[in-house]
Amino acid sequence: MDKITLSHDVAVSESGFMFLPTTGESFTVNATGRCIIGAIQSGRSESETLKILVAEFGVDERTAERDLREFVSQLQRYHLAQTQDNK
Repeated sequence: MDKITLSHDVAVSESGFMFLPTTGESFTVNATGRCIIGAIQSGRSESETLKILVAEFGVDERTAERDLREFVSQLQRYHLAQTQDNK
């Protein structure tokens, strides 16, 4: 997975509320989403984020990887994040 960054104009609260001022859209994420967003904001790698998800939620790495990819896909779909090539 390439490096993930949140869109520069998205606002994120600690409670999982996300707001995109360019469109006026708001989103609420669950605990898993908040964990992933926190890892993105901290600049964590995919492997570090997976380890955090496994430890925090007691899931296996395959489940964590699937959840991470699905969540990032949703973030991208709503223009809340983008990926950057790690090359």
